[in-house]
Amino acid sequence: MEKELLLYKYLSNRLPHIPRVTGLVNRIFKKIYFRNKERKNQRHIVDVYNFQMELDPFECVDGALFFYPHIYEKEEFDFLKNILNPNDIFLDIGANIGIYSLIASPLLCGSGKVISIEADPYNYQKLLKNIQLNHLNNIIPLNIGVSDKTETLNLGINETGNRGGNSFCFASDKTVHVNCKSLIDIISDFKLDSIKMIKIDIEGFEYKVLHHFINNANKKLYPDYILIEHLHMSAEENSISLLLTNGYTIIKSNKSNTFLQRSTPSK
Repeated sequence: MEKELLLYKYLSNRLPHIPRVTGLVNRIFKKIYFRNKERKNQRHIVDVYNFQMELDPFECVDGALFFYPHIYEKEEFDFLKNILNPNDIFLDIGANIGIYSLIASPLLCGSGKVISIEADPYNYQKLLKNIQLNHLNNIIPLNIGVSDKTETLNLGINETGNRGGNSFCFASDKTVHVNCKSLIDIISDFKLDSIKMIKIDIEGFEYKVLHHFINNANKKLYPDYILIEHLHMSAEENSISLLLTNGYTIIKSNKSNTFLQRSTPSK
């Protein structure tokens, strides 16, 4: 790893957790370092929360975990650590390169499992690499999309440095064909009878998935907790409202995600 990159990593890993501090990294450190285009799309294996991860610092999620892991989604990771128990089932829908799955894995040290779902084949290969680097055998990775039925959809690929922004909802110059299943079918495939928590971050496709699930699944399969990104909601397709009217309450919300708990007991 180049000395310049190591210096930026050293400095940014020590930034305080205050508003807008991450902009310092994205607008200054990354901009300066990646002035040389040959440095883009290079991967480095680094320690993140005591996990080994292969990261491309140019990418948005990778870069956050490379430069400021102590700040990135700290509330969300603490939430997992407070909620998940050894025998629980955790569904990571929109797993990207797998940081949520990695953090959940050692918490499920009994019979628990992580089902880690990533639609983009490129991100999926990075997810596999990060699972393999840490020798984790309770993560089940799936390279499929989640929809409201079995179908093949075009996934729009974000090539600007944020492949976490890939989406079935948005047009893109580059697309990949992805086989999709409903959440109900995925749960049925694994013969799950309860789910402790779902984290869902699929760039505006959340409502389509959750609407079908909530209206068609046996209520005993409703997860106790849901962590959902809320950056792409619309008045017509408000996933949060859907969940609130079906037995969930908001625990808290931050600039990116809403944390919900099921208030209606499973039957």
